[in-house]
Amino acid sequence: MEGYSSGDENVWECPQCHSLIQEHVVGAGSPVMFSSSIETGPQDLITDEQAQLLTDIGETSIPSFKHEASLLINDLTGCFDSWLVACFRKRDVLQPQDHRRLQIAMHKAGLRTQYPKYGKDLTEAQRVEIMRFVKEALGEELFLAMAPPNIKKYASSLGLQTDVGEYKPKELDFACSKCGQTYSAPEGMAGHPLECQVCHEPLRIPRPSRGYYAAPTEAQLEEAELYGIGVHEEMHKGELKDLLAEANADRSRRPSQEALERFHRRRFERQLRDADDKTRARLLKEEKEYQKELQREARESAREEAELRREIYEAPFSRGGDWSEFYIKPSRSTFDDIYAWLDENRPGWNSISDITDAIDELYPELRKTR
Repeated sequence: MEGYSSGDENVWECPQCHSLIQEHVVGAGSPVMFSSSIETGPQDLITDEQAQLLTDIGETSIPSFKHEASLLINDLTGCFDSWLVACFRKRDVLQPQDHRRLQIAMHKAGLRTQYPKYGKDLTEAQRVEIMRFVKEALGEELFLAMAPPNIKKYASSLGLQTDVGEYKPKELDFACSKCGQTYSAPEGMAGHPLECQVCHEPLRIPRPSRGYYAAPTEAQLEEAELYGIGVHEEMHKGELKDLLAEANADRSRRPSQEALERFHRRRFERQLRDADDKTRARLLKEEKEYQKELQREARESAREEAELRREIYEAPFSRGGDWSEFYIKPSRSTFDDIYAWLDENRPGWNSISDITDAIDELYPELRKTR
């Protein structure tokens, strides 16, 4: 039979479609055999549509099988669909050919490297930029067919020529808690203080329950603390979301591991507090797996650190090493003491001279006399 063994006895893989075939012997010592297929998951060949999309995108390595092509396409264009969901109300009005045309345009423009992977992490400015790109790529008519309900708000920024009407900010109606005098203010003023014109009672314009001008959520406030973002009383949910997105994208602002763990613990406790019994059980299971992964990563990190230190800082003290002429090589436990002293007294140390200074401080007897 043509093909090659998969490694299991009497199991063969077809070189054309990757289907696995198992040969069976009928009766002991009988030469009569029959074969049967083994269920191995998706083994269909790549479709013409998948191959064409990958070619149009400019991918040079085209996989042979459908499931491999699906994974590659999702990796290359998945973020685009996430952005569309975040920016538009009726993404499903796109016909397959229009959807593909937009994916190709976004990929060729290099947008994957310019914006966050997930639509929920886009800033307000990035949303406008993506909507503007979609409008130019698909045309204004199709753009308006899938536009969000608040498209009037962006009409000026997007340069819309079609009459979409004048955008009127929502008004917030409220009253003085002391004298009952009624007031109205645009939602953009939500959270701002004022004084009642009748009784001079200090007031604060209420916030809507949801949307851009709502109050920041507890989760947002926790994350703002993590990144050191100051939050004032007038700050809206949308403003803080944009600041958090910028902080997440800036590698130089990445919090320490200890700060990340404290943030995770607070978030987990809050989720546990608000969860029902079924959700609580799931959260506890996920937390257990998360802690196991942290421990595994810590062990791996410690192992790599130990190997690095042996290679860089300990080898020069071995026989024939650069510093063996001047120092007796410290023992394993002595090196551990040296590292501990340096970590405490010289955070960020990174040279052999730091090691020799620590030896002179802790174990001067290791210096060879000449």
